[in-house]
Amino acid sequence: MKTANGQYRQTQRSESDIPTVHVRTNSRTRLRKKHRQQILQVRILQTALCLTLIALSIVAVKKLTGNRQRSSGSLSSATQEQVIQADSTGRKTQAASAPVISGVRPIVCYAGDAVSYRAGITVSGDDDAEPALELDTTKVDLSKVGKYPIVYTARDKWGNTSQQETTVEVRERKEGYVSADLVTEKADQLIGQIIHKGMSQREQVEAIYAWLRGNCRYSGHSDKSDYLQAAYKMLTEYSGDCYNYFAASKLLFDRLGIDNIDVKKVKNHPDDSNHYWSMVSLDGKKTWYHFDATPRVGNGDDFCLVTDAFLDAYSNTHDKCHNRDKSLYPATPES
Repeated sequence: MKTANGQYRQTQRSESDIPTVHVRTNSRTRLRKKHRQQILQVRILQTALCLTLIALSIVAVKKLTGNRQRSSGSLSSATQEQVIQADSTGRKTQAASAPVISGVRPIVCYAGDAVSYRAGITVSGDDDAEPALELDTTKVDLSKVGKYPIVYTARDKWGNTSQQETTVEVRERKEGYVSADLVTEKADQLIGQIIHKGMSQREQVEAIYAWLRGNCRYSGHSDKSDYLQAAYKMLTEYSGDCYNYFAASKLLFDRLGIDNIDVKKVKNHPDDSNHYWSMVSLDGKKTWYHFDATPRVGNGDDFCLVTDAFLDAYSNTHDKCHNRDKSLYPATPES
């Protein structure tokens, strides 16, 4: 402000008199800030996506590992499947299933006999699995009467295995006995004539029944000390008593791998006659039926796979011909 003498003097202003200055943000600074925020958001999304992929991978690995563990834990049986594996060229490096052993059955021989353990035994598997059969007979003594276990093991080139067990029964040899090999050879010849490929076990049992009833006749008495010799007599002479019919049936069942149980009549009085027949299972020993090929006089004597009720109804009207201790044998279905 100018004074009276023409000089200027400074005047003080209050803060309210000072004009407000508005500072404007540079547009480039705003763009850089916005760009940094966008980059941060993208990185957050990328991190979330990576974490999701990692979690899914862990779940997939656990599921695959569990499947492999379950698969490897079920390979001990020949009937259980395995996973097919292949290398990078597509060439198979693992069998689809374990090898299968067929033809295993109980073996009966006489003391001193030689036994053909592998006769009639076959091993099947994948075409390129090259399964081989191994045999454990270390517990067998063919010079002593007794029953001994043997184990068949099939192994393919990938190490997959399956096993089946059976027994060798060594019997006492008596003078005039036909060798066990000759008896089983005769049985196998008959099987080749009456049993055809594709037959069910029921059809096989029915074929055995039809052959015995149609080709053999009842006569006389028999030596009941050895079923192999009794069976051989029926298969070569086509005649015999109930024990011969029973023995021939049993031998044929055994050769075909059909489960069967020996049944013996309980005498109704001291002078009553003996009687022998079989029980047969067609479903892995779950259910059983009676089988008796011995012919009888009159009607109603068709005993091929019949129930307890059917057999008892006939027995009760025919001098209790099939009287038995039922506690020793499985009950049949009602029908």
